[in-house]
Amino acid sequence: MCGITGMLVRDGLDDRDRAEVAALTELMRRRGPDDEGTWDDGAACALGFRRLAIIDLSRAGNQPMQSEDGSHVLVFNGEIYNYRELRRELEGEGCRFRSRSDTEVVLQSLATWGKGALARFNGMFALAWYRPGDRSLLLARDPIGIKPLCWWWSPEAFVFGSQYDQVVRHRRCQRQRVDDGVLGLYLRLGFV
Repeated sequence: MCGITGMLVRDGLDDRDRAEVAALTELMRRRGPDDEGTWDDGAACALGFRRLAIIDLSRAGNQPMQSEDGSHVLVFNGEIYNYRELRRELEGEGCRFRSRSDTEVVLQSLATWGKGALARFNGMFALAWYRPGDRSLLLARDPIGIKPLCWWWSPEAFVFGSQYDQVVRHRRCQRQRVDDGVLGLYLRLGFV
């Protein structure tokens, strides 16, 4: 099942932020027994991941996954059914792969085609793609929303995770409360 979490902060990461991302990653233990990992850029972004290995069972598929040059970092929950075709196309464009995982195909696709890669993915997914060079973070999920992705935003911080309880447990989000009207809409419609 896997799980992702992370944050992007305006005023710079501190040790408490790093510890919280590690704790939020641990909170997802039931989502994946095979590995857990955290990563941060030392400045603004921290990412966490719990793994349930399905396609590439080796350590090469562990996450957060970085591009060879470190300019792209990805946490990805899901499965891309057409990853073999995308991989062949990327290899034709000169990309080299270190693993057999669909996660690396997603990372290389985003690094090569930018956010336009999302339209090429046939599958179910939720992901966070970070570029340390310009401190940009892109979150995306499949069009149907099969894989969960919850988030909270303020002018100071952006926090996300595969589980709602991850987001609301973060110290930067504690003063927030659920809007009962929006909750009612969600329960009636199944989305907001």
